Amino acid sequence: MTSIEERHKLIEKDYYYLYLSSHFFLIPVFASIYTDRYDILWLSLTILVTSILRWGEPNNTYYQYIDCSWVRFLWFYVTISLFQMFFYKQLDSCLMFYSLGLLLSIPIVYILGILVFQYSHPFVCIPIHMLVHFYTIIGMLIFLCIPYDHNTLLYSLFLTPTQSP
Repeated sequence: MTSIEERHKLIEKDYYYLYLSSHFFLIPVFASIYTDRYDILWLSLTILVTSILRWGEPNNTYYQYIDCSWVRFLWFYVTISLFQMFFYKQLDSCLMFYSLGLLLSIPIVYILGILVFQYSHPFVCIPIHMLVHFYTIIGMLIFLCIPYDHNTLLYSLFLTPTQSP
């Protein structure tokens, strides 16, 4: 079995494909600008920036940590927002289960890619991670169709109950 560093060296030239697929995060950025949904804009724009930095410089560990931490934070943030939409009756149960299934497929496919990288052929993890990018883009586009301001959760964390945005 080869070490993790040797596996990274095997697929180092293929990181370019992940760099290219991270540019597809421009789709939800432009779609959110077109639909005047600035809550989705900051979510998708920050994922775009961190992903381009991470896969543009794959050997920079700071970019890796920033991208990984920020994407995980946003995943939890959007998941909590999804439950908040459901509890405030702004989302029907069918769309809730569809959105939750899409949200849960992102970490499942990500973990599958890590397992394939460690225990199987490392070249297969590149298209698997591209699927993670694809599911994230589809999720952002679906959230554009839901009339909910994702900043509501952010406002509730920082504003007192007497203040309103």
